[in-house]
Amino acid sequence: VLATPVKLYLQERSVSRLLKYFVFRVFDVLSMRSSGT
Repeated sequence: VLATPVKLYLQERSVSRLLKYFVFRVFDVLSMRSSGT
């Protein structure tokens, strides 16, 4: 019974982690582009 909530929690955590990573990557690319120009 507890397997589903745990799965959802882990999935949500990984999703937020991916979102954070994606945002950081975007900022990194933008800063690199602005500094390179």
